[in-house]
Amino acid sequence: VGLLAFIALNFIRPSDWIAGLATLPLAKLVGGGTLLAVLVRYLPNRDFRYNYTQTWLLAGFAATLFISIPFSFWLGRSVELSTDFLKIVIYYLIFVNIVRSPKALRMAMIVTMLCVGVLAYSVIKGYLGGAFRAAADIGAGLFGDANDVAQVFVTILPLAVFWKLRSPFSSIWFWGSAAFFTIATIVTQSRGGMLGLAAVMFFMLT
Repeated sequence: VGLLAFIALNFIRPSDWIAGLATLPLAKLVGGGTLLAVLVRYLPNRDFRYNYTQTWLLAGFAATLFISIPFSFWLGRSVELSTDFLKIVIYYLIFVNIVRSPKALRMAMIVTMLCVGVLAYSVIKGYLGGAFRAAADIGAGLFGDANDVAQVFVTILPLAVFWKLRSPFSSIWFWGSAAFFTIATIVTQSRGGMLGLAAVMFFMLT
């Protein structure tokens, strides 16, 4: 529950459109609480999973961000971005410790795709409303830029391939999701997003 809530809060970001939540760091609270629960469950049994190459790469990158803060031109923004990156590290540690079965992986994938679907709906709605380079109104704190939100749609497409391999119904889910995310990428009018989309489509269809 904590993992799924953490995924949803990072994509949907209710604080972006509910004024009363702007000062409440919901994602950090849920992520920190879930990580604490994972530590309490797995540390006593020495079953906490962290010793992977990706873990040390993420830790090294995070350390580099914080070390570089004093040399930044925009100190406050550097602190904010570096702190936000810690959510990625927390999410990774939660994910590798909770997702230990195909069932858990499927559930996490479904929630992720549904959340990105909400972003895609927001982008397409904005475009139909007259936005020249549509971005997301929902989750605008992270995805309010057309290039950023296009990158999200491009990187989510390979997840949809998993559903194509399971059953005829799942194949419909795959093609529907792929079409929806492709349209959302196109309406962002992001050149980088279009290049990424072409590359992803090439590898998915060959």
